[in-house]
Amino acid sequence: MMKFSDKYSAFRNGLVASAKITGIIALISLMVNYLLNVSNGSNLIISLCISLFTFSISLIIAILDRILKNLNEFGLNLRFQANNIKDRISISQINSNLKSLNEYINDDRRNELTKSSLLELTSQYFKRLEIQNDSFLIQGEQTILNAYSLFWENMIIEQKRRKKLKKDPLIARITHSNSLRVWSDNGPDQTKDLYKLQKEFIDYGGRVIRFIGISKANLTPDENTKHVLSKMDAHDICAYYVPAKKDYLEYDYLYLYDEKLILRWYTTSGGTHIARMEVVENATTEDPAYESWSDLWYLCIELHGNAAKERLNGIIPDNRQFSKR
Repeated sequence: MMKFSDKYSAFRNGLVASAKITGIIALISLMVNYLLNVSNGSNLIISLCISLFTFSISLIIAILDRILKNLNEFGLNLRFQANNIKDRISISQINSNLKSLNEYINDDRRNELTKSSLLELTSQYFKRLEIQNDSFLIQGEQTILNAYSLFWENMIIEQKRRKKLKKDPLIARITHSNSLRVWSDNGPDQTKDLYKLQKEFIDYGGRVIRFIGISKANLTPDENTKHVLSKMDAHDICAYYVPAKKDYLEYDYLYLYDEKLILRWYTTSGGTHIARMEVVENATTEDPAYESWSDLWYLCIELHGNAAKERLNGIIPDNRQFSKR
């Protein structure tokens, strides 16, 4: 069965086609009648009236098409706002649970063993989350990877909305300079999902570029790095290896420049596991990620040549690039 959105698109396309055909017929009619009746003033006036009437119909159809398009955009925005309302309801539920928790803990009728167990269980979750003015911090690799997956799911929802409204796509600029364990075949449980989520994001028109830092002493990627690059290419993720800039990359990041949003990952001392992730809003051009990305962009082009330059420029249009050079 045809979906309503498909019926709507077919109806709009029919209107546009009708408007074009009617307009063309009106113009042809006007020209033919003028040539045939140029000597007969009264017939010419009648022909002009008929042609103008036909042309007016085409204008009305075109205006109706514009109204329907605006209504469609309004409907999409309403559905997006409805999703936000659902989020507010879930936040309300969280507040309700916190209130219930407080009442439970302070209820003298409760067993001390169950109260202490519930309090410890709750603290295990909340101590992994720290909320600040323009950012929040998540700790623990499993919690971080789950949160990262949720972030990509929400990016997909936003990208779908932008595609339907024909707005500029989201552009994810990503760096990776530590262990590639997260992206390897023997990585965490979330690895496969993260590949799929990024592929879905790209399929809906989102843009992703990832720079993988390797040792500056030996600019030849090892077999594991080659394998990860191959997997990313298979998922349509644009990824290149570049010299690791340790003076910049004490952390790795996902940078949504136009949205002024940065996700930063800090690893353990050995660089093998993710220790914490910081989500920063209202990021300015003073943030180190801005200069870091600019330098990595040019390092990539210098290392991989014109083919890389053309590919990168094809993913990020000129009006959405930035550089400090």
